[in-house]
Amino acid sequence: MTMNFLNKLRGLVLASTLCLAALSFAETYALMIGINDYPEPTDARGQPLRDANGNLVSEDLHGCVNDVTEMSEILKTGFKVKPENIRLITNGQANENGFVEGMRWLLRSAKPGDQVVFMYSGHGAQIADTTEADGKQEVLVLADHKLVPDKFFQELSNLWVKSGIRATLIFDSCHSGGMDRMPADVIAKQKFTARLPKSAAPVAAQRLTQLQGAVAKPRQAQAPGSFAFLFAGQESQTTSDLQFKDNSPAHGAFTLIMLAILKDIPTAPAQEMVDVVKDVLEKNKFAQVPNAVFSSPERAKEPILLMN
Repeated sequence: MTMNFLNKLRGLVLASTLCLAALSFAETYALMIGINDYPEPTDARGQPLRDANGNLVSEDLHGCVNDVTEMSEILKTGFKVKPENIRLITNGQANENGFVEGMRWLLRSAKPGDQVVFMYSGHGAQIADTTEADGKQEVLVLADHKLVPDKFFQELSNLWVKSGIRATLIFDSCHSGGMDRMPADVIAKQKFTARLPKSAAPVAAQRLTQLQGAVAKPRQAQAPGSFAFLFAGQESQTTSDLQFKDNSPAHGAFTLIMLAILKDIPTAPAQEMVDVVKDVLEKNKFAQVPNAVFSSPERAKEPILLMN
C-alpha cells in the first residue's frame, strides 16, 4: 500500500506542468496541523489499554494545538502573511480527509514565485519498510490513526523546487520506532510505548488521487524554488511535549524555543535558529537533538520565510 501511495505522488510530480521560475514572493500560504486528541488505545481484546500499574494509557498530547496556533499568529504578525492565506487544522479535523483537503488547498493556492509553509505537531512513529536502508519508514500519525509517510514530503519538496516555490516544512513530532512523543519531566516522568491499532495504514492512495492536477499553473517561466526542513529531533528520537505547573500554555519543547526566537528575531537565519534551539535543549538536558535539511547552503542562511 505504501508503494502505491508513493507511485501516486510520483504521478503528481510527473503530471505537473509547472515551469521553473524566479520572481519575488508575491504570496505566502501556510497549512498548519496540530493534534492533541487521539483515539484511546485498546489491547488485543478491544479493552482500554492499561499500564503495568493498572492506569489507563492515553495517547493524547497537550501542546500541539498551541504549537500551530501560535506559529500561525507569528506568521501573521512577524511575517505579514495574510490571515486568509493560513489554514489551521486541529484535532479531529486533522484526519485523513482533513489532511488531503488541506494539502489540496495548499497545492492549488501556491503558484511559482510564492512561498509555502507546512507545519505538523503531533505523534510520529516508524513502521517497517523493506525499501529503506534501515528497514524503517518515518510517518506522521493523523487524528484517525492514518499514517502519512516521509516519502510524501520528499516528493512534495522536489515538486516545489521544480515549480519555483520556496517551501518551509516544520515537524515537531517523534520519528522513532512507534514510540509516543514523550512528556518531559516538567510534570510526569512516565513514558510508554505508542501502540498503533492494526487498522492504522498509510493515507489511502485513492484519496490522494484528488491531488492530481491540483497544482496551480505557472504565471511565467521561473527559476527553481528551494526548501527547508526543520525537525524537532533525530530520526531515532522521541520529542518532548511540555506541560507546566504554573499553567503556562503547553507546547512542544522544540516549538516553544523556536517561537521565542521568532517573536524577537523573525529574520533569524534558519540554521542559526535551529542551532540555538539545539543548544538550549542540550543545556536543559533534553534527549532530543533538533536538525535541519536545506536545499542549498544559501537557503540555510535565510530566515524560514522572506517578508512579503
